[in-house]
Amino acid sequence: YLPLYAVYSSLGNLEKALRTLELWAHTYPQDYSPPTLIAGKVTLCTGRYERAIQEGETAIRLNPGFKYPYGGLAFANIFLGRMPQAEDALRRAAERKIDSPDFLILRYYVAFLKGDPAGMEKQARLAIGRQGAEDAMAHHQAMVLAYSGRMTEARAMWRHATDLAQQTNNKERAAIYQTGAALCEAHTGNTRAALERAKAALGLSRGQDVTYGAAYTFAISDGLARAQTLADELNKRFPEDTLVQFIYLPTLRARIALQGNNPGKAIAELEVARPYDLAMPGSVFLGYYGGLYPVYVRGEAYLALHQGAKAAAEFKKILDNRGVAFADPIGALAHLQLARAFVSMGDKAKAKTAYQDFLTLWKGADPEIPVVAEAKKEYARL
Repeated sequence: YLPLYAVYSSLGNLEKALRTLELWAHTYPQDYSPPTLIAGKVTLCTGRYERAIQEGETAIRLNPGFKYPYGGLAFANIFLGRMPQAEDALRRAAERKIDSPDFLILRYYVAFLKGDPAGMEKQARLAIGRQGAEDAMAHHQAMVLAYSGRMTEARAMWRHATDLAQQTNNKERAAIYQTGAALCEAHTGNTRAALERAKAALGLSRGQDVTYGAAYTFAISDGLARAQTLADELNKRFPEDTLVQFIYLPTLRARIALQGNNPGKAIAELEVARPYDLAMPGSVFLGYYGGLYPVYVRGEAYLALHQGAKAAAEFKKILDNRGVAFADPIGALAHLQLARAFVSMGDKAKAKTAYQDFLTLWKGADPEIPVVAEAKKEYARL
């Protein structure tokens, strides 16, 4: 079973990989490898979070000293919004003296999602000077700063993250950090910086998640031709890959259609992604960004069609599943888009509340950020 699983895994075909692991587990029920692997990418990246928890617990029962199921449990519970259970999984690992830089990052995000700045600071301090942790933590601190529009501070953290990654010649990590920065610049309306970051990321890596993030950046930063070229490249390189074919490409094609003033086509392109709306993209494993992009783009498309109620439903889905977005700026921008949806519906009272929610989150944002100025003007018109 392992060779067959390895083939499907290398192709990125998560559904076939999952079925192979299920056969493996059925044949060898005392082997901890199948449930450990099931609790990882094949369930997390297809949105089967309850299944990930079930298999993770089985793997821990069979081999309580193996670290990976604990991380899978923490991820799945974060995605489901169950912070106490995520903390418990990490506590259980600590009790067995199982540690990993990834666990620091997970604890950092649990604290972020709980609104616990002291807890975030504690984990950030623990990462200082720790190989494999300090660069990643700097990136995540930058993402959190970008989440509230503090891009000047975020850029300084990204410089530190990429410098540390490059010092150890880890180009892939540096590229992931540059991609996260590019996406944040693009979402906040800093087009020039976004394009520069995306190009820098592609100069370091042509990995699947870097290529997708760069393509998405180009698509919303006046680089439609480059976005289309990268989408075609992904389609050619990964014809069987579940993430590429059912999340990345539909999202890119929809984004390109939307930028080309064809929101109806954007919605049609995203239909194939619906079963994976809440699934974790592969970029989350290191970059912790890109979650819920199909939902966000669909909401924007409904807005463009003046279908306010449908748009509101999509943006509410993002706000109701904050754990999947982590600190990606769309988690904050969903408040702004929800406000616009309420305006489209003629509900000024709810629109005002949503605008206030966004402007409160971004009260410390850099004043020159275009999206902030737009939001303030729209709110004033109400």
